[in-house]
Amino acid sequence: DLTVNGWLLGFGDVATGNQFINEITWLASTGISTGYPDGTFRPLASVNRDAMAAFLYRFAGSPAFTPPGVSPFRDVPTTSQ
Repeated sequence: DLTVNGWLLGFGDVATGNQFINEITWLASTGISTGYPDGTFRPLASVNRDAMAAFLYRFAGSPAFTPPGVSPFRDVPTTSQ
């Protein structure tokens, strides 16, 4: 059981009555989403592109990656994680 007193274990802002509780629980249990350092998930917040990239990378099994010599994006350096 990933809930304590009606709240998703690990995320203090996700009630078990949340309409996306199954999806959030799956993301957390598989390690695809780790939430925020303050212990929240922020289910109503927008997902930034760097977070979505991290989700997809983890979903793919965190494969080995060598960054390109030059980033294809002007606003993302090759050293960005």
